Order: sequence, then C-alpha cells, then structure tokens
Amino acid sequence: MHAVHGVVVSVVGHVDPQGAAILSCRLNGVLDVAPSVVVVVDLGAVGEVDQAALEVLAVARERARDVEIDLHLIDRGQPAVRRRLAAAGLL
Repeated sequence: MHAVHGVVVSVVGHVDPQGAAILSCRLNGVLDVAPSVVVVVDLGAVGEVDQAALEVLAVARERARDVEIDLHLIDRGQPAVRRRLAAAGLL
C-alpha cells in the first residue's frame, strides 16, 4: 500500500494581478519541490478573481499534468468566482 501525499494551497481575498503573481510563485514552488501526487487549491475564501488569476490557475493545471500531479480547484465560495472559473474551463 502506498501513501498518498498532498498539499493544500488556501487562497484568500481578491486575486488581482499582484495577487496572481504571488499565487503563481506559491503554486510553482509547490510543483517544483513537492513529492505530492495531489495539490488542492482551495478558493473558498476568494471574493474575486481577475483574468490574470485565471491564467495562473490554467498554467498551473497544465504544469501539474506535465509532471503527473493531480491539481484540483475547490470553490465553495462566491457564485461570481465559481462562474468565472467555470467559464474559463477550470471547474
């Protein structure tokens, strides 16, 4: 039996271009060093995402696929955020 290793990245507040840059650094750091097989990005406390944030999440998902890490976006928060994520094909 193998243990499953995972990392949760919790995101809070409004993710504007500056926040998207920080999120990108955090996600890249996790994908660079984690021996994880699962990364969960918890967006439940996010009030707003802009296009830069959506692009960061899309790039992180592709990068995770390339290194065989399952990246999951969890959103139980704002309906507007959920709609933007869904429209971008991220949910």
